[in-house]
Amino acid sequence: MSEEKTYKKEKLQNKNPKFLPIEKFRFQKAISFIKGNKILDAGCGNGFMLQMLSKNKKLKLNGFDLSPDRIKISKKNAPKAKIYQDSLYNISQKDQSFDTVLCLEVIEHIKEYQKAIKEILRITKKRAIISVPYNEKIIYEVCVHCGKRTPRNRHQNSFDEKKFEKFINKKNYQLRFIKFNNRFNFHFLNNNFLFDKLLNWLMPKKARHMIVIIDRK
Repeated sequence: MSEEKTYKKEKLQNKNPKFLPIEKFRFQKAISFIKGNKILDAGCGNGFMLQMLSKNKKLKLNGFDLSPDRIKISKKNAPKAKIYQDSLYNISQKDQSFDTVLCLEVIEHIKEYQKAIKEILRITKKRAIISVPYNEKIIYEVCVHCGKRTPRNRHQNSFDEKKFEKFINKKNYQLRFIKFNNRFNFHFLNNNFLFDKLLNWLMPKKARHMIVIIDRK
């Protein structure tokens, strides 16, 4: 399935950037690793991340999405950011254009994720931050509309550390993986991952999400 078809199948939900506390917790953790001032949110969706980042006036915010409808919503939610239409498979930016490129919970939805990551790294000057579900079991169901087998969460890929290590050149990039468990609602007590670190130590196989930090050497 092409990237365009994948986006067309997505229904526009949660037009206002209101996420569950657990989701907000994950994104806050991811953006805590931002490096530099010129930031790009690749696959910005409805602009939730850009709205969060807008609180930091020092940041020069950019974002793109393939869906024109989502771009309109993003511009309303993050009016100070530069938002435009683009494709993860062929990003219309020069090499090393951004200090940090964020791509949060996006590449599990697209088939050619390696191509997308290579484009993200191409335009990254300092750091790329990618978040994905960790070791997810992809469950397929029969679509009531088309009769075809369709992934339940529209997730086409399952990720672990090896998936990234196999094709990212370690001579040019340094990888760091942060896994955490968000099954428990301890996040509202503390935002420093103390409870998640404890849970991951007690139950290391129960990690549900992973943040991948890729630094250019």
